[in-house]
Amino acid sequence: MSHGLGETKLKNKYGIKKFLIVLVFFSISGNAISNSFYLNTGLEKKEVFDFYEIIKSIIETEQKELLSNLVSYPLTVYENDNNLLVIENSDDFVKNYNKIITERVKYTVACTGIDDLWSNSNGIMLADGVIWFSSVKDKDSDPWRTLITSINNKERKKGLWYKCK
Repeated sequence: MSHGLGETKLKNKYGIKKFLIVLVFFSISGNAISNSFYLNTGLEKKEVFDFYEIIKSIIETEQKELLSNLVSYPLTVYENDNNLLVIENSDDFVKNYNKIITERVKYTVACTGIDDLWSNSNGIMLADGVIWFSSVKDKDSDPWRTLITSINNKERKKGLWYKCK
């Protein structure tokens, strides 16, 4: 199934990164907020929406390898009992996919839309913080890339899962 972006193109564009660059919070006026809600992340609205649509489609079709190329490593995964699972690389991500992308993560991603994205100086958050993504780069001379920076897959009782609209 094609999603408009070839797997090779995505793998080339979103290679594994070595260092995460902390985003600088930009001061913005009230007028600028209405024109670009995601300005504090360094991303344009279209970039945010496009990346969201890509990861949503990839998770829904369970393309583990492709999703692993859209992640900033090391990836911190917040599990139950405040345990942290640290994923070091793409191979580690694929190997631990079912621990990372749980049924709650899949459900939340499937029932959310563009209106369920929120931003702050840490990046873009999907719904109740199940997935975070932002602009990152390997080193100063590299271009910025949009990548998943954190996943919160703490299990909750199904009644407490994010509510589909």
